[in-house]
Amino acid sequence: MREIVSAFAFFHSRERYLYSNCKLCVGQLDEVAVKSIVTGIACTLLLSFTASAQVGWFVQDQVFPNLIWIDVDFVDTEFGICVGFEGKAQRTTNGGANWEPLTTGVDVNLNAVCMVDKSIGYAVGHSGTVLKTTNGGSSWDKIETNVTNTLLDCWFFDENTGFVSGSRALLARTDDGGKTWSAQSARVGQNNINSIHAFSRDELIICGNDGSVAKTENGGGKWSKISVGVPVDALNAVSFAVDVGTIVGSGVIILGSTDRGETWTQQMPDAPLGSIPLTDVVHVTENTAYACGWLGALLRSPDGGSWWVVQQSPNGENYEGLDFADEKTGWCVGWNGSIIATVNGGTLDVEPMDAAPHSVALLDIYPHPASISQTQEMKFTFSLPTRTSFSLQIFDLLGNRVANIASDNLPTGTYSASWQPVDMKNGVYFAVLETPDVRLSKKLLLTK
Repeated sequence: MREIVSAFAFFHSRERYLYSNCKLCVGQLDEVAVKSIVTGIACTLLLSFTASAQVGWFVQDQVFPNLIWIDVDFVDTEFGICVGFEGKAQRTTNGGANWEPLTTGVDVNLNAVCMVDKSIGYAVGHSGTVLKTTNGGSSWDKIETNVTNTLLDCWFFDENTGFVSGSRALLARTDDGGKTWSAQSARVGQNNINSIHAFSRDELIICGNDGSVAKTENGGGKWSKISVGVPVDALNAVSFAVDVGTIVGSGVIILGSTDRGETWTQQMPDAPLGSIPLTDVVHVTENTAYACGWLGALLRSPDGGSWWVVQQSPNGENYEGLDFADEKTGWCVGWNGSIIATVNGGTLDVEPMDAAPHSVALLDIYPHPASISQTQEMKFTFSLPTRTSFSLQIFDLLGNRVANIASDNLPTGTYSASWQPVDMKNGVYFAVLETPDVRLSKKLLLTK
């Protein structure tokens, strides 16, 4: 989680969003002004998208429609808690179909939540705030920390043992449920420590501002600074599954590691996202990872980070936190009370067909031409000769991407993907099928 966010002057040029960055403390941000800017941009610049229920990402119930949610944590596919501005928290026991507000007893911004199980959990926030629940969020006790730093993240192994991190290089450990804290020296100067990931009780890695990354292998007794090899500003989140992990940060920074964080390489999404901040990342398995960011940024990697596919956002909001209960079931939270979810990994409908192809091919589009007045569903048939990552997208004549039909990592086969050209203008477009090695396109005509 991050202590700072940015008020932007936005410009739209083709597919890129450019901004001038003015750093402000979250607690001092004029929420109404910035929300109005972002909402206007989302309405003006982001194409609306209609998908059938339970396909791709979809919007869930909003208890606080004007709030900024910062973090979410799910214990399983049913039970989860999210926290955000003004001390607000909410809970679901049915996978997000319904959310109920929780009373935390504080009014400071909460930046992170970590649920050990369905009963025990911790939340942290501004002014050194640490909250603990032992009844699944129904009530929270405030734990004394004797610090005023903004706390940005927390990781707890059980009811007693855990870490918190925050502004001005704050890093502390407790072994008695927060009754006492031992300060850690993470060798990151005075930079904010934005995120913690634990491989085990002894082995942890952190990241923060000014490209700071450090790791311990003895439970925090000694930390070693790690170079990421590229100039970066804020690193906002880190996540691993076994040896494979990812760090995301401001300016669409994506860094990947295959050796438990000892070395890092820069990675790129499959479509330009401008210079927006990426705010959170989750590695569900060594192969499957997800990331989120501002202006509706949702990304999925099906191959451990070598290939990042930009997914379709249902509302174009600024996303701050996400979590997954398994490879397909996840939630993402952000501005304007936004909570979105997926039960199929954020991808759209792709149906296998009986065929053994010999090459990557975009075989057929039907019906074609398609009528936008009748909102006809179009089917795109394509083939993959080997297991590979792919994306199937629609571009206009200026090269602007206007729709992401499907993106995934699939085995050899011939497939059919469906798309309805909702809110599209009549004219000529291009359907583009792309893998890491091949890029194919077909002209597409939409009529009135």
